[in-house]
Amino acid sequence: MKIGIYGDSYTTPNGRFDVPTNWYNQLVWLLKHDSNSDLRHIEPKITHHGLGGSSLYYSYKKFTESAHLNDLNIFLVTSLNRFPTCLSLSIHNGRDWPFTCESQVHSFKETWKDELSENDNSRLDDLAAWFRVVDGQYNIDMAELMLDKMESMNTNTIFYPCFSDSFSDTRYKKYKLDKTLNHMHTMWIRQLDLFDISPDNFNAMETDKLCGHLVPEFNLFFANMMFKRIKTGKWDNTGFFDVKIDGPRKLYYNNYNHE
Repeated sequence: MKIGIYGDSYTTPNGRFDVPTNWYNQLVWLLKHDSNSDLRHIEPKITHHGLGGSSLYYSYKKFTESAHLNDLNIFLVTSLNRFPTCLSLSIHNGRDWPFTCESQVHSFKETWKDELSENDNSRLDDLAAWFRVVDGQYNIDMAELMLDKMESMNTNTIFYPCFSDSFSDTRYKKYKLDKTLNHMHTMWIRQLDLFDISPDNFNAMETDKLCGHLVPEFNLFFANMMFKRIKTGKWDNTGFFDVKIDGPRKLYYNNYNHE
């Protein structure tokens, strides 16, 4: 069985795809060990097309090129406000940094605020202003067309939102998903809550113990949710508020390595 993975940073554990605790490797384990499945004697093979910070258009192009090669595709839909291509700025010691939306610019400024020059900050402010005046409705309309196109390709594909704005209200209803609870970012917010970290003023300096921004416990939770979706055709996030995290926050965020 060939499984294709598409999406943004919620699919990419620090640039490595062989980390056993990420959700799709745990999903493979669940599929292999399902006693009621014909797949238990077949080694599912993952083909990964995700890229952190990427736009929906990036994943759409990867999907149209390769989805037909897979038996199952899992497509995590990023924010519809991300610009179709990355815009790079040569800042912060001359390194090229890619940006796809205004929120990334603000997050970058907050993360590196003590190391940015006056010129760096000025250029970042200009880029944020450029993103702000771009017609966001165009991206939203184009995203709907891309999602419709992928749905029509007759591939076995499961779509799931990364953020509350990844789907229109109509699409949330179509997939029978709760806009408040059913997206990847919800797990990240809940994770910070369990660590007693406010998401309103927090810029994560993540360690390699996180996979796709999530601790192993939430990766396992999502793997189980995806497993149930494959088996039953229905989404079931039962137990979301029962997830517990074993490790301390300093294990996952460098911001707290002094604790």
